Amino acid sequence: LNGKYKAAAKPSTPAIGAVIEALNLQRSLAATDQTWLADLLQEYSDFFRDRNISTQQHLDFSRQFGTLATHPVNPKHGFPRLLALHNDSARPLSGSAIWHFDMTWVPQPSLGSITIARKVPGIGGDTLFVNKKAAYEDLDESKRAAVDDRCATHRFQPMRQYLW
Repeated sequence: LNGKYKAAAKPSTPAIGAVIEALNLQRSLAATDQTWLADLLQEYSDFFRDRNISTQQHLDFSRQFGTLATHPVNPKHGFPRLLALHNDSARPLSGSAIWHFDMTWVPQPSLGSITIARKVPGIGGDTLFVNKKAAYEDLDESKRAAVDDRCATHRFQPMRQYLW
């Protein structure tokens, strides 16, 4: 995963993620690192551990990979391109605790989400990821044939009940 770039990527699981080291997320990436990371994002969920970046640096980093989408729910005050999720005693787990894919109901879903956990509990607080490509490739030929050329319609309306 490292190749010729100054950043390093260590696989976090066999099929899903990589922990990225040695990139400064507080500044614009060098062109080679940006290309390397964009390529890596096509295959993996990437994790940057123990990074302290501001809200503006989070946005600036994210913009290096494309136009940012505006999520229709819970935008952060002053930063409409950020989605703020909070769970505490006043707002216990609900919608954010169910399995979902981000914004699949829009005609052109985004590449992904760049998430920052500001406060994580000692137990739980996990975000789970799935590698749809690997799951498909693991199907036997008859199951692949059964799902090939299928189309799904995703709607936001049923999800709304969990969000407010």
